[in-house]
Amino acid sequence: MKNMTLEHIAAVCGGTYIGNEADKTREIQGAVIDSRLVEKDYLFIPVRGEKVDGHSFIPSVFEKGALAVLSEEKLENPAGPYILVENTLDAMKKIAAPIRTELAQYRELASFAQFGSELDADTKEKLAQGERIKEVLKQPQYQPMPVQYQVIIIYAVTKRFLLDVPVEDITRFEKEFFDYLDTKHPEIPAAIAEEKVISDATEEKLVKALNDFKAEFLK
Repeated sequence: MKNMTLEHIAAVCGGTYIGNEADKTREIQGAVIDSRLVEKDYLFIPVRGEKVDGHSFIPSVFEKGALAVLSEEKLENPAGPYILVENTLDAMKKIAAPIRTELAQYRELASFAQFGSELDADTKEKLAQGERIKEVLKQPQYQPMPVQYQVIIIYAVTKRFLLDVPVEDITRFEKEFFDYLDTKHPEIPAAIAEEKVISDATEEKLVKALNDFKAEFLK
């Protein structure tokens, strides 16, 4: 997804680019659905929930440096370019497809890196993080993961909670953590399913649940 131009994104998701023509060829550096995670030149994808409408955060993400946003409605005087789509969730799925290419590039890098006798700490951490991202993106055939659990495990890996979990144990960690949530904290996935975002209150509970579970898992 990184390095896709706004023009390309609009074409991939069947949306209409609205903004300065010069910005159409600019590349995004990432894409998020949580406004708090927006960084410079990111694409923000707002999602409508029963209690929270991500569109309300559009003004603030431009202030944080977002390059562009997706929107299901026309925006008046936006601070930056946007792509008008019928449904942001459907558009997000279409945009995410190129991640397969990124994973292929990552595997190539990992294969090359194994021949390096000395890798600096930063490179080692990036490779370790990449391995874990690759693992959590796997889903068993014919067993699609509910969106709220996808959000939870992606949050865990991107926030680097899994860096100290051995790669070979990631799948087991994922399954057992979901079982733990269903048993001990069912309100966490339920809130994400209902609100379509990780609210501050839910995030606080999720972080505690991750830390508590991981402490037992790694014993």
